[in-house]
Amino acid sequence: MSASHVLVQLGFALLLCLIATLQPLLMEVAKRGNGGHAPFHTPSAVFYTEAVKLVIALGVWAAQTRHLEYTGLESLRASTVLAYAVPAALFAVQNNLVYFAMQLLDPPTFQLWACFKLIPVGVFSSLLLARRLSAVQWAALVLLALGMANTTLDCKALLNAAQGGGGTTRQTRGITILVFNGCLSGLSTVANEWLIKFQDPRAPLMFKNLMIYTFGCLLCVGSWQPKTAPQFTSPLVLTIILTNAAAGLCVSLVLKYCDSLVKGFSTSVSVILAMMASSVMFGFELTRPFAVGSAVVCCAFYLYFGDFNKLLLKAAEARHEEAATELLDNSSETEAAAADQEKGRG
Repeated sequence: MSASHVLVQLGFALLLCLIATLQPLLMEVAKRGNGGHAPFHTPSAVFYTEAVKLVIALGVWAAQTRHLEYTGLESLRASTVLAYAVPAALFAVQNNLVYFAMQLLDPPTFQLWACFKLIPVGVFSSLLLARRLSAVQWAALVLLALGMANTTLDCKALLNAAQGGGGTTRQTRGITILVFNGCLSGLSTVANEWLIKFQDPRAPLMFKNLMIYTFGCLLCVGSWQPKTAPQFTSPLVLTIILTNAAAGLCVSLVLKYCDSLVKGFSTSVSVILAMMASSVMFGFELTRPFAVGSAVVCCAFYLYFGDFNKLLLKAAEARHEEAATELLDNSSETEAAAADQEKGRG
């Protein structure tokens, strides 16, 4: 891999980290100016975000078509178009499941189990994209999930929730929903990466984004309320919409030039950075679990991206080839022995 390609990957990963850090900070500023509530209709905000992404993707793709020999329209078929509806539908289901889980769980329990989604991304990457990970990298993914869970841990709130009693069934249902939603999240992210990288590889990225965002708008238009349009005219709310749209576009770039696991690591760092910035801007208290969780995340980064993983993968591949060769030799010896026995009988 060339140095320029590595710099491109690092640049997009850092850009996603920065944008994802800004998202909760802007939202917190908006809520503080509106009595602790979002100053806009959330489902309509999702629709406007998808619409902005669609317009940007369409504009960039239209500009690119003047210089491209292959625009993506040449091989457009109904089956390929419908393939882009899969991640859009999965994202829509995820958003609804998150809403139900938030109704059933207290905030610390919700944050704790929401971090589970980092592990299914690795599992589906291995199963669907044949991505090979070393044992150390698998351990790093588990550590990343545990570290992120620890950064959001509120021991007092969890203890109060446990002592409250009477909500065991609700909590079990909420955790079950989050575990299922984590699996959906991993599947949708990997499916999106597959579409971007392997579905008609010659097609421009923005053409593929155009397909995905079109289905996103169609799925969200039902919850859009036109009468709430005046809520989206303030500069702060417009900034939130544009930032969310930029995050979505940046995710597609990370999936194109990096992979879904790098996306997971980037967004994990953004959570830590956002919490640190919130302690300065809004006076949020950084707890001991946050410090411990941040240290664990740093360890996960080192374990996952360390150069020693290349050596571990080569060693594992060598062991696999050695085992296959030994199995083949044993099979040949068995066949030869069987042939000798047949000759003896003859």
